[in-house]
Amino acid sequence: EKLNIRKDKIHLIPNFIGKSHHKFNKINEKYILYAGRLSKEKGIEELISAFLKTDNKEINLKIVGNGPLYNNLKNKYKNTRVEIIGGLPNDKVLNLIKNSIAVISATKLYEGQPTLLCEASRLGILSIFPDSGGIKEFFPDKYTFSFDQNNYTQLIEKINALNDKEAITNVQNNNFQYFEENFSEEIIIRKFKELIQDEK
Repeated sequence: EKLNIRKDKIHLIPNFIGKSHHKFNKINEKYILYAGRLSKEKGIEELISAFLKTDNKEINLKIVGNGPLYNNLKNKYKNTRVEIIGGLPNDKVLNLIKNSIAVISATKLYEGQPTLLCEASRLGILSIFPDSGGIKEFFPDKYTFSFDQNNYTQLIEKINALNDKEAITNVQNNNFQYFEENFSEEIIIRKFKELIQDEK
């Protein structure tokens, strides 16, 4: 708009997440999953610290990814409930998402479209994330598992809330439905075609 482009000519079309061959697993294993870059700006150390302060000692944290903190984290958290896995192919990451209780992010950045969280919604899995950037646009209104960015006390509370199985099921179903209705491959292609048609 600052470049004098008319507002009605500006459209935001998110990336779609294609349908997965992975089927829902209603009996989730006892872990939450982080998958992404292992770096300071992603808040990975704060995430681990918050996780280790939570009440539910039966839940583990699996961390997938590479980055400058990988070796340090791998050595620092030996013999804890934190498993530093390293990089994996996307298919294996999807399998870990599918079997998790939830996926999680504690990013310090102003994020756009979060691939991990979108893939989780497409698989009917709950996400915990900071209310920052455009992340919340991909979730239903009044989402109960987001927290104020850099508020790690709230993050601990959200992880503790994973003890409420009924709440988890409701949020998972809502996330899946919202994503299907707004960001599935079919929906995005249809919106794109409609925009092209309108321009003719």
